[in-house]
Amino acid sequence: MGKKHVAIIGANKEALRLLPILLADSDTDIRIIADSNRDAMIFKLNELGYRLSPRLNITTTYNLSDIKVDTEVNAIIDTQQDSESIEFLKSPHFVEMEKFGPLSARLLWEVRGSFEQGKEGGNKGAIFTSLREIVNALYLITDRKELTSVILKLVVEFTGAQRASMMLVNEAENNLRVDSACGMDEEVIRKIRVPIGSGVSGYVAGSGHAVIISGKADPVQYVRPMERDDAKSAMSVPLKIENKVIGVINVSSSESSSLYSNEDLDFLSGFAVLAAKVIYKSLEYEEIRSDAAKFSFWKEIDGMMSSERPGEKDLTAIVKRIAREVPGLTCLLYLYNEKTKSLILKASSTGGTGGLGLFGGIRQGHGIEGFAMDTKKDVFLVDRTEEDNLKKLYISLPMVCNGHFVGTLSGQVVSAEGLSTYHESFLKDIRTLVAESVYRSMHVDMENRREKKVSSIDDFGLELITVTDKVKLTRLIARKAADAVAADGALLRLEQDDRRYQTAASYGLDESGLRQEFHYIEKETVLEVLRKKEPVSREFSESASPSIKCVFSVPLYIDGEIKGVLTLFHKTYEDTMYSGAFSDEDATILQRFLLFAERALDVTVFRALGEGRDGHKEREVAPMAALEIKVEEELNRARRMDKQFILSTLRIVGPEDISKNKMKAISAKFFEIVKDESRNFDYVVRLSDDVFGLIYPQTAGDVRRVIEAVVTAIKDTPLLNKSFLEENLQAYYGSAQFPTDGDSFTALFAKAARRDIINLDRTFDHKVK
Repeated sequence: MGKKHVAIIGANKEALRLLPILLADSDTDIRIIADSNRDAMIFKLNELGYRLSPRLNITTTYNLSDIKVDTEVNAIIDTQQDSESIEFLKSPHFVEMEKFGPLSARLLWEVRGSFEQGKEGGNKGAIFTSLREIVNALYLITDRKELTSVILKLVVEFTGAQRASMMLVNEAENNLRVDSACGMDEEVIRKIRVPIGSGVSGYVAGSGHAVIISGKADPVQYVRPMERDDAKSAMSVPLKIENKVIGVINVSSSESSSLYSNEDLDFLSGFAVLAAKVIYKSLEYEEIRSDAAKFSFWKEIDGMMSSERPGEKDLTAIVKRIAREVPGLTCLLYLYNEKTKSLILKASSTGGTGGLGLFGGIRQGHGIEGFAMDTKKDVFLVDRTEEDNLKKLYISLPMVCNGHFVGTLSGQVVSAEGLSTYHESFLKDIRTLVAESVYRSMHVDMENRREKKVSSIDDFGLELITVTDKVKLTRLIARKAADAVAADGALLRLEQDDRRYQTAASYGLDESGLRQEFHYIEKETVLEVLRKKEPVSREFSESASPSIKCVFSVPLYIDGEIKGVLTLFHKTYEDTMYSGAFSDEDATILQRFLLFAERALDVTVFRALGEGRDGHKEREVAPMAALEIKVEEELNRARRMDKQFILSTLRIVGPEDISKNKMKAISAKFFEIVKDESRNFDYVVRLSDDVFGLIYPQTAGDVRRVIEAVVTAIKDTPLLNKSFLEENLQAYYGSAQFPTDGDSFTALFAKAARRDIINLDRTFDHKVK
C-alpha cells in the first residue's frame, strides 16, 4: 500500500473509531483532522481536557482548506461524507489523491494489519476474522464502487499481482463485465464483455471452479477473447453466494519469480468467499437505493409529462433533472419525427435549443445519434486523452417503447470521476422511463391533433359544398387541400370534354422557376395516377430536383370515374424548416377532404353548370332547396360539436316606379357587398331577385356588426347610396339562432323571415316586411 500521509475529514465518532487502526500501521502517518463543525466530537473532547497526544503530531482544524496547505498529504479519508465534503473533494487539488470512505478505510487498514500479523505468525486466519467483522458492518455502505476498489487493492497487495480485475455477472446479457480493475486502461475496461463459458474468467464463472495458470493458457481448453503474452502466472477465482456465482476475481503477474502456488489459490479463494458477501450485500443495498431513486425520479418526470402536449419547457425541465443526477453531464433529448424520419433536438440541460431543430433533423445512420437510431444499440465514446485530469465521454441511448422508436437520450460527461457504473445503469433505466412517458404523451397528442384536423376538414368541406361559383370552388379546393396537409402548394386538374385533364386552379406556384420545375414533375405524376387509378407519392433528391422535394397526387372520383387529379408538393412541419415526405396520416386526412371536394365539383362543375352525363342539360338545384340542404348540414355539425349558428334573411325593396334593369343592378351590387362583408366560411345565397339567405356558423348572439358593415359599405357605394337617398330604397333584416329559436329548417327560417328595417343611421325600426 506504500507510505500513507493521511488527512481525515470529520472530527466525529467515525474518525475516533479509525484512529487506533490507522495509528497501529507503521506505514501510515495521520497529518490532519479537519471539520468545519466546531461542535464535532474531537473538539468537544478537547474542551473537556481529552486531547490527542502531542507526540502523534496530528493537527486539528475547523478549516477544510488547511488540508490543501499540507503538501505531504497523499490520501484522504472522508468520514463526514456530506455535501460540503463531497464538493470540497471535487477540487483539482485532490484529483491524484486516494480517497476513502470510513468503511473502506477500516476494510483496507484493518485487514492489512491482520495480513501483516499473519505473515509474521504464519497464520492468515486473522485476515478472515477482520473481513467477517466488515461483512457484519455493511449497513454503513454508501458507495459500492469504492468498496470493490478497496477489495481489489487488498487482492493486489496480498498476491503481488501487476494486474487484477473484479468482474461481475450481467444476467441480462449472460456475460461478465469489469467492475473494478488495476493496471488496465479505462476505455478497455468499459468495452470488455466476456461471455459466460468463454475464456478463463468465463469458464470460472460458468463452472464455479477456481483456476491457476502458469504461462499461457491452453487455447484448446480456454477460447480466450484476448491474449496476454506478458502474463507468466495467473489465478481466477469465483465470487459465490450459496453456490451462485456473482462474479470473478482475476490476478496475473508478469514476473517469472512470482509464480502462484496452490496455497496462494486457496488463500485467494477463501478471501473471495468473504469478498463475495461484501459485494453481494453492497449490490443489494445499491439495487434498493437505485430502485427507490429511479421510482422517485420516474414519478417526478411523469408529472412533468402530464400535459397533453409537453413543450420545450417541460422537456428541458426533464433533461435538467437528469443532468443533476450525473456529475458533469450535459443532457440532450432527441425525439423521432415519424414524418421526416429524423431525430429532432427537443431539449438540452444547458437551456433552450434555440430553434436548432428547425434546421433539419438527424437521419438514420448519420452521426452518433443516427447510428443509435439505426442499430438501437447504446453508444459510449471515451476520450483517452485527458486534459486537466478530466475524463470525457459521449453517450447516446436509443429510447424504445412498445416496439416504437421514440428518440435518443444523449449527453456529454466531463468530470474527474467520469461515468460510474451506477450512473451508467441509472441512465439506461431512466431512458426507458422517459421513453414510456414521452411515447404516451406523443400518442395522446397525435390523437388530439388528428381529431382537430378531422373537425377542421369537416368545416372546410361544408364550406366547399355551398360554393356555387366554379372558379371560386376550384381555387378553394387547391388552397384548402394544401392547408389540410400543410403542403406549400397544389394544382387541380379537371377532365374536359375532349377527355384531357386541364389545369383548373393552382396555389403556391407564383414563382416562375418553381412553377416550371413543378409542372414537369406534376405531369409525369398525373399520368401515373391515371394509369394506376390510385394515389401516388414521390420523393426527389436535391440533385434530381433542386426545388421540389416531394409530391403527392390523388384522383378525384365522380360516379366511379376519375374526373380530376389533385397534386400537392412540399410537405412542411412545425418543428423543422425542411420539407419531408407526405405521411399515411396526410393521405387519410386528404381522402376525407376529397369526399367533400368531389361532391362540390359534382354539383357545381359537372352537373349544375355543365352537361349531364346523358347529354342533356341538368336542372340546377333551386336556391331555397340549396339553403335547406345547407341548413340541415349545419344542424348536424352544430349538434355533433355542440355549437351555435345563425340563419338570416335580407331583402331590399324599391319604389314601384323603379326600372326593372336598375333594380337588378342594385340587387346584384347589394348581393356582392353582403358576400364581401361576410367571412369566408359564412354562406350567402340569392333566394329571389330581392331576398338573400345567410348562414353564420359558430356565431353566438345577433350579428348586427355584419349588418352595420353592410350599411357602411352602402354609404361608400355611389349606386346604392344614391338609390337609398333619392329613390327611397330600403333593406330589411331578420335572423334566427340555433338552438334558441328552433331545431329545424322550417322553424328557423320562419323566425328569420320576420325582418326589421335597416336604416342608414344604424337604428332598427320594428316594421315587419
